[in-house]
Amino acid sequence: ITNHNQILNLIATHNNRIKNTTLNVTGVYSLYNLQNDSVVGVYHNYNISSTIGYKDKWEEMFSYNRFQSNDTSSVARTDFFQNDFTWMMKKVDITLMAKYSISDKLTPQVGYGTRLKYRITKYLSWSLSGEKLVLGDYYNSLAITGPNQYPYFFYTTLNVVW
Repeated sequence: ITNHNQILNLIATHNNRIKNTTLNVTGVYSLYNLQNDSVVGVYHNYNISSTIGYKDKWEEMFSYNRFQSNDTSSVARTDFFQNDFTWMMKKVDITLMAKYSISDKLTPQVGYGTRLKYRITKYLSWSLSGEKLVLGDYYNSLAITGPNQYPYFFYTTLNVVW
């Protein structure tokens, strides 16, 4: 038995602080060679994201993600853009999200979302989120019908910080 599965991930990041402003830029490249019977599917993922924040008052994140595949049963290329803006208050953070997806097989899709984060203590926070999914969210690029069958995603998290 020969295994032709391969995964490669490259990550580069830059963080900078100038007085009260922080800037973080991250780039990620992922390559997946996954064998299915006698065919090896090749999947590429390119991502660049930047976050700029001012004090602990607000933060804006912009990301671009491209997913490519030679798998004829999936979308061959998806370009995904997301912009999040967060207002930070003493106990509560409010985030608004805007998303846009372009693919080679579907018309462009627009998504949106919101997140409410509540700090219970210094070490414990709770958040509640809701999003309108588009092609490209959570590797949905593989399943064209995913965002259409289940267009909304609601979730909650409890975060513990050590």
